[in-house]
Amino acid sequence: MTAIGEVELTQRLQRRVARRLLRLDRRAFRRRFRELYARSTLPQPPELRAYDEYTRLVALADELLDDILPRIRRQMSFQATRENLVEEAPMRGQIDGGASLRRGWSERPGQPPVQFATRLRSRTFDTPENRLVVAILQRYARQLGRTGSTPLFTDAPLTQPERHEFAQIADRIRRELGTLHFQELAASADDFDLPELIETVERTARGATNAYRDLIDWWRRFERLHFRTPAELARSATLDKQEALGLLYQLWIALELAEFLDSRGLLEDPRIKAGRLAFDFTWAGRTFHFVYDRSPAEHLVWAGAPGERPDYFITRSDPVLVTYKGQRIWREPGVVLDAKCYLGDNADRTSGPVKRMLADLQLVDATKGGLILPDIHDIPAHVFPEPDRFLGSILPEVEIKLYELQPLVPIDELHSSLATILDQVCIWLPERPPVRCIGYWQDVDTRNPDGTRPLRCPTCGEVMAFCPKPHVSARRVNPVCPRCDCLKNPQLCHIIDRAEGLVPPFVSRVLTKEQLTSTIETLRSQLRRPAEDDETDEAEHARHALFAAIGELTETYIKLSRADTAQIALTLEWALAPYWRDDQHLHGLPATVRTMLVSGEYVWHDFQGSSVEDWAASAVQFVRALEHEMQRRIYEPCGAALLAQDGAPMQPKQFTFATPYFSYALGKHNGNRQTLADRVAMPSGLTEAELWQLFQDIEKLRIDRNAIAHTDAVDKALAARVHAAVIGSPGAPGLLRRLLALKPPA
Repeated sequence: MTAIGEVELTQRLQRRVARRLLRLDRRAFRRRFRELYARSTLPQPPELRAYDEYTRLVALADELLDDILPRIRRQMSFQATRENLVEEAPMRGQIDGGASLRRGWSERPGQPPVQFATRLRSRTFDTPENRLVVAILQRYARQLGRTGSTPLFTDAPLTQPERHEFAQIADRIRRELGTLHFQELAASADDFDLPELIETVERTARGATNAYRDLIDWWRRFERLHFRTPAELARSATLDKQEALGLLYQLWIALELAEFLDSRGLLEDPRIKAGRLAFDFTWAGRTFHFVYDRSPAEHLVWAGAPGERPDYFITRSDPVLVTYKGQRIWREPGVVLDAKCYLGDNADRTSGPVKRMLADLQLVDATKGGLILPDIHDIPAHVFPEPDRFLGSILPEVEIKLYELQPLVPIDELHSSLATILDQVCIWLPERPPVRCIGYWQDVDTRNPDGTRPLRCPTCGEVMAFCPKPHVSARRVNPVCPRCDCLKNPQLCHIIDRAEGLVPPFVSRVLTKEQLTSTIETLRSQLRRPAEDDETDEAEHARHALFAAIGELTETYIKLSRADTAQIALTLEWALAPYWRDDQHLHGLPATVRTMLVSGEYVWHDFQGSSVEDWAASAVQFVRALEHEMQRRIYEPCGAALLAQDGAPMQPKQFTFATPYFSYALGKHNGNRQTLADRVAMPSGLTEAELWQLFQDIEKLRIDRNAIAHTDAVDKALAARVHAAVIGSPGAPGLLRRLLALKPPA
């Protein structure tokens, strides 16, 4: 683009902003440009004259049509006349009986009169006031027609809404001239001397408020309406100040962006308020939020910092949020856009705006920014950290791009520049991965050149874990303490709002019984555990999470210690025959359950005779195997036919260890008892009494099962009770063997 001076830039901005405000926010136009109603004595370029012509035709139309003309209709001027006539019937005037008799008797004595004396009253609207109205309306209509029929703007032709508004104004003027009061006067209005009519009406106008006098004032403002130039304004005028010129430049960019998006149907809500310009828009198939208000923003992350925000801020309409107990912990950053109206050949003129933008990025915790100027020739268009240096306090993804936008350039060129900016914003605001935990521990066996030991928590001495946060940044990794921070510190743990029932990161590699029990102890201390009598869905989810983690550790211990489990598997196969393998029996156990049972049984025998105090590894595996088969052989045959407490179909996650007992015991009211009898007992050949006894025995185990989740260490006696209840003994089949007799769905 060519270089542009400050005076010319101001002229262009004033006219372009005025045109956009007339289209988008008429009230803001009147508020911002009230002081600009004055004729310029300087010669105006054709493109500026076109904007002046358009502005004065549209800006003052509302006042004329909605205020002045309605008051003129109520105050309509007319002249009243009275004539004395002699008429024969039928007569137009009012008869004067006495005069008619005297006249008739004088002419024809003794005969009734055939002519009558009458008085005729009439009024006419052919007054100077009404001639003035017609003359002004016709001249205004001619200018509307002349302007609307020519290609007014060379940079941005009239849009369809603007042409429609022109047509509406012209149509209202035609209707005014076509009224009964004005239509006869309109035929000879070309002969009216407007200056003489103005002088006559001003001389005779009466009253403090007079619609005809207001019409004269309106016409004078219409004739002289013109944007002033900086050279003609007093130096104290608002629009002469550099900062005010910058505000005008910023407003222009925001309005052009709104008009650009609206013309393509990409605005979610096209109603624009320039006082606080904010809207949602669609670009590249995605939705974003734009705001321009220069007020303290919710995005500020510095306490005590200045509250003024950057000029524009764009975010995704559905940003990633991290909250905890109503407090916002982190919000996905947006893109900062700033507009500065600096001109000249000195490249240093951008040093201030660039420094300020770097500060703005810090204030709102953002990394991407765009700086818009009317002239960027000989200026680096990309500002970013030096890639060959290690940056200890600067995020390497921070960058600022510079863009050039000038008013009154061809509209296609302007829209292309705006599209380029929006394309870059779209790249800067990608879809982010979901907030989830992908933390991992340091490996204590790691060796490094200096022989330093792994980083430990200064509070509790635990080996620190690392918590990557790809939803924040691909490079963001926080050191966290699994005991002090994981699922406890909202600043470092972003999944804390759903931490109930989640297990912190742990190392599943265990090679000895001591490592196994030690890791289980650590898990118990770190996991949020509900109360033992809590039977809510959240409490059950927490227990399942703990059992799954302990089960994974147990199975890893068996695998890594290369334990010989062949004999254990043969013993279990004999005890649970013929249901041991699902590839040998239609209702056999799947491989996952067989692994649970083998690992639990191995640990049960391996711990015998040892000094191990926590037997959870064995007891948990038996409970997990039983729960798996309860879900498979009790819930799945019934499915949605079972009803939850709220009367809705029971979901799989709502089926807990306590569900069979209570569903059958209370099932008379909601039909659950009959459902269990029809779909579980009958296909398996069980009586209802046998099914009820099975559910009662499962309920007896529930107390021990909950104790496993809540005690700090499972002693041998508790583990033995669980083992006997699930696996059973010779002559006394356990709960698992009895469950296997139930036929699961095909």
